Amino acid sequence: MRTISLVVASILVYRMRSVRGFRTHSYRRHHRPCLRKPTRYPDVPNESTTARSLTLSSLSTSPIVWAAGHALGGILGVPAVAKATKTWYKKIDLPSWTPPDFVFGPTWTFLYASMGVAACRVYQRTSSLTSSGPLLLWMVHYLVLNLTWAPVFFGKQRLRLGMILNVLMLVTLGILIPLFYRNNPLSGLLLLPYLAWLTFATALNNSICRRNPTQNGYNEAMLQADLIQLQSKAAEYAAL
Repeated sequence: MRTISLVVASILVYRMRSVRGFRTHSYRRHHRPCLRKPTRYPDVPNESTTARSLTLSSLSTSPIVWAAGHALGGILGVPAVAKATKTWYKKIDLPSWTPPDFVFGPTWTFLYASMGVAACRVYQRTSSLTSSGPLLLWMVHYLVLNLTWAPVFFGKQRLRLGMILNVLMLVTLGILIPLFYRNNPLSGLLLLPYLAWLTFATALNNSICRRNPTQNGYNEAMLQADLIQLQSKAAEYAAL
């Protein structure tokens, strides 16, 4: 009987193992694979990205870039000045101490470049726009007044309005120089040539206004500009 029982038990075990899925199920239950999430490493910037960042950083703190940017900004008023000096400006009553035309270009270029270097040194010292913001805001305010003056005075022949802009620039520059000097002494000193020239330009503007008074919104500069325009139109009409 014992022998028959062993044979029956062996047959049952063999049939159970031959059943499909028995061993697989048993294996999966006791030998589950260990699944791990892939490790994510922080992004490492490549060499080109690093080089580009360094290049932009060096350009933003380069005095040459700041000087060139300010000088290029001054070019915006050149067309109005060039047209006026060839037409009506020479026909109005000018003081004897009016500088020759060739002086203005190099002088303004030098002064704009000096302003750019001064602003750059302030930015370098504070190392951020947040810290240097109030100082640079005064600089932007001054630049807006400065860039507006040439189109107003030479382009529109608004002599008195040009005088008002000059006075506002003097006041703004008087505030700007001490602020720059406290931040960086050299930056404040770099603006002194501009202060000297602006004082002279304001006196010249005032003298021109007095020699060519504006009455009812009209002055000699506007008259000469209108006469030249009429002459040009008459010449075009005669050529037809």
